[in-house]
Amino acid sequence: MDKITHQVRAEHWAKIMNECINSGMSKTAWCRANGISEKQFFYWQRILRREAFENSQNSSLPTTVGPHQELAVRGKVILQPQGKEFFT
Repeated sequence: MDKITHQVRAEHWAKIMNECINSGMSKTAWCRANGISEKQFFYWQRILRREAFENSQNSSLPTTVGPHQELAVRGKVILQPQGKEFFT
């Protein structure tokens, strides 16, 4: 997958994850209710977390990945797509 395709997909999945978290439902229940593949949901969660972690380990690069930023707070990961917060 090229970088542009990856970035578009990452933006798409960050939006989906944000909607899920804002729903107040469990991730699994939300995925089922919205016709989202749980396998794909958790795959992209893992990808986005991994990229953010790798970027945070390299001090010469900013910690942003595409339009979202992932931070570690109290052992939890917070994605901030386009300035919006969501907690995983």
